[in-house]
This record gives sequence, structure tokens and C-alpha cells, in this order.
Amino acid sequence: MFVVQTANLISDESKIPIDVYVVAYPGGIIESVLDYVLDQRLRRSLRWMYGVCTSVRLLIKYLQSNPTQTCDAKTLVNFAERLLFGSVDSSLGRDLTELFWKPSGPDVTNTILAFLRGYFEYICSDEAKPLSTGWVSSHDRLCALAGFIYRRDRALLGHLWEGGSGGPYGELRIRYGTVANRDPPAFPEDRFDDLINDGYRVGNKHDLRGILGVLLMDGAGFRASETMHLFTSDVRPDPDNPKSALVRIHHPQFGEAPSDWKDFSGKRIVGNRIQYLESQWGLVPRNRVNSKLHAGWKGGLLDGKYYKEAHWFLPERGEMFMRYWLLYMRQLATIRRLHPYALVNLEKTTVGKIYCLDEQYKAHQRACRRIGLTPSKETGVSPHGHRHAYGKRLSDGECSEKLIQICLHHSDIASQEVYTQLSSKTIRSGLEDAVKKIEKKYSV
Repeated sequence: MFVVQTANLISDESKIPIDVYVVAYPGGIIESVLDYVLDQRLRRSLRWMYGVCTSVRLLIKYLQSNPTQTCDAKTLVNFAERLLFGSVDSSLGRDLTELFWKPSGPDVTNTILAFLRGYFEYICSDEAKPLSTGWVSSHDRLCALAGFIYRRDRALLGHLWEGGSGGPYGELRIRYGTVANRDPPAFPEDRFDDLINDGYRVGNKHDLRGILGVLLMDGAGFRASETMHLFTSDVRPDPDNPKSALVRIHHPQFGEAPSDWKDFSGKRIVGNRIQYLESQWGLVPRNRVNSKLHAGWKGGLLDGKYYKEAHWFLPERGEMFMRYWLLYMRQLATIRRLHPYALVNLEKTTVGKIYCLDEQYKAHQRACRRIGLTPSKETGVSPHGHRHAYGKRLSDGECSEKLIQICLHHSDIASQEVYTQLSSKTIRSGLEDAVKKIEKKYSV
């Protein structure tokens, strides 16, 4: 009955559509959810909107399947329990609620509760539309009632949901213990050369595009999504070392437009990338696109006005990038493009079109399998594992916390603590040394 879907909204007289996610049902949409995502749209991503809508949809389904719970002080506790452990009675093999939810575990459950926390805070605030107005549907009233229960009984819910700094009503969160930050899943350092030389090679031909993406992630710590925003104009020889590449990935909206953007008289046009993409290519920045071409931008610490610069470590990765970049530019010169992005599709049927993040992940998986590695986030054999490898390399090189923060573009210095934690191997080694000391101490 309830579905999460995209919608184009006209918010003012400009008639420019805004892409949003909504919770829809045959009679309309949940208005309070739409109000909330619109209120937050300049600060949040489309992925966040989808998370909010999905979480509210789950809550409504639960409330409708459990009508006796809607006025109970422990309603939200019970909802969290069903998320955590599932709704199927395994001993009887049945689900009286007909939700058929599988156990989500603490991480997924906490993510859903965090989305709901923000939504509840909004609908209970002065910014939300009052319930007395005529537009409010029965479903909106149901959500508002859940928000009221949350606000009224937050003290009672404290035995299950931790209070914290997550807003005036505390932070909804399942307590399940603290997980030590150890061993970030980093791509194996000793297999990197194999990945470049053999993984991204089919026959005698190398996938230069894939190699460049990996070098940006493993050699400079960029996120996979950030590499999708690279323009061909964002790379040039480093003035301090012409053999190496100076790479600056600009904010997809507010970054400076390329310097070769000129008017009919040949005068340079100064503007941002929103203006450039729309004027020159008829495109929307990829972090605002609601399609397979979407690529997020997490923000963080910038090196200059709206850009992140590649800080190569090891330095030879920058020189390697420059060599492959020049080869790739020769290849790209023969391909017709209707966009400024550097990474493009190379397949015959879609050659020259914008490369999407999903295809990058699939190409990385194929490359890893070619060298005998099984793709897995848990072992670091994934695109994000390269960013972890970069951070771990900085830590192993005993770089200062401030330097690691700058290189990883973390806005909060605490974000890189994971790279300075003791690894499982180091802990085992330390315990083995301790055993030897004890044996030596008590040996006769």
C-alpha cells in the first residue's frame, strides 16, 4: 500500500523541478514527510531522503499491523524490537502481523531509528504544520501520534534507547555494547600492483579508466563517489614535480567552473559548476541527480575554495597516475562526449557516456577476481577498501593526526582514529610477547 518513490516538485515561480523522495499511497502522500525533506534538502542528500522515507514507511506498516500499539507508551520500543529480531515466530513458523520482517541487527536498526529521530523532532517542532489544519491525513496523524509518544515518553524509553546529543529529545539508539575500532578493512597492500598490472587488464589491453579510479582512491584517499565528479580539466602536471599529477576534485555544485569556459568574444566566464553544467551541457550536478548517474559528495575538509586536492602517498602513485592519465587522454580524444566528466563508458553501445558508480564497482569486482581475490567489504577488497589502505599507510608512516586529517579531508580529526587503533595482528603479537615475559619470569 505504501511505497517510496521519486517526485518532481515545483516550489516557486521559477517552475524549476526539485527531485525528492516521498512516501506515497493510493490516496496521496505523507505530507509531513514531504515537509521534512523539503526543509532539509539544502543540507541533505537524496540518499538521506530515501532513508527517511523508507524508515517512516516501515513505521506506518508496523502501526497498521499492530493497531493496539498506537497509544501504548512502549510502542516504539516494540517497533525497535521487531526491527531487531524480526516479526516471524520461528517456533511456530508464522507471522500474525503479516509483516514478514527478517532480523535487521543492531546497525540497520539504529540507522532506521536515527532517521525517525530527526523526523519526530521535526513534526514535534514549531516548524511543522499543526494537526488542526485541514490537509492532515489519517496517516499523517498516525505519524504525529508516534512522534508525540516519543517526546512524551523519552524518559521511559531510556532503558532501551540511549539519550545523547542527538537533539532535544535525545538519541534513539539500541544498546548493544561498544565495538572497538580495530583493523579497518583495507585493500591488501601487497596485491595493489597485481590489481593495476593484471586485474585491470583483459588480454593485452588495460582498462585505463579503472586504473585511474583506483589510483585516486588508493594513492590519494578519495571516496569512489568523489572520483565520479572529476572533470578532464581538473588534472594537470604538478608545478613542483611535472612527472606527477596535480588533481583537484571540485564540489559538484559550487566548485569553480573550468578556466576554458568562455563567451563568444573569447572572454573567460567566471562561475560555478552548476552554471557551467547547465549552460554548456544542459546537465545537473551529479549529487543532485536522482538516477543511476547519482554520485554523492560527503563534504569534509577542503584544501581550497570548494575543492579537494590529491595528496599522493606514496608520492610515486602521483607519477603513476600522470603516466596513465596521458595515455587515457589519448584514448579519450577519439571518443565523442556530451559532458565534461573524465571517467566515461568505454563499451561499444554506450561509449562516451557518463560512467556511473555501479559500473565502477562491478569493474573493480571483476578486476579483483582476475587476480584471485574475492570481493568483500569485510576484507577490504572493495573500492572503499582503498581509502582505508591509504589511511592505514599514513598511520603506519607515523604521520601526525593533523596531517592525516588533511590528507583524508576529514572535517573532524576524530574521524581517523580508526587508523591509529591497534590491529588484530598487533594485539596478537603483543600478547605473545607478554606470554614470553611471563614464561621467562617464572621459569626455573
